[in-house]
Amino acid sequence: MMRALICRALAGAGVETFSAVDGVDALESLEGRPPPDLVVCDLHMPRMGGIELISALRTRGFTNGIILLSGEDDAGVVAQARAAGATRRLPKPFTVPDLIAAVKSEIDKQTAA
Repeated sequence: MMRALICRALAGAGVETFSAVDGVDALESLEGRPPPDLVVCDLHMPRMGGIELISALRTRGFTNGIILLSGEDDAGVVAQARAAGATRRLPKPFTVPDLIAAVKSEIDKQTAA
């Protein structure tokens, strides 16, 4: 349900989206496609969590932004996410305006680079 709400909010802000059930599904969905401008993923997902997904994306050469959604404020988890290649962490709970601002900021970084 949260995934659908996030996609709807971003679509309403003019951001094209696609969603995946978990990290494994995300990697499979990205095969053979041009890389997206940004990936937004949760820390905890079935089969493959956010940190593992971020590492896998970076290993495969993905260089664009990655926002990790996480309710955990454990410094170790945050450090792991950064080390894996997350460009931003959006703490839960967040508001729709917070989400949209974070996404647009990360996308703007890509176009400015």
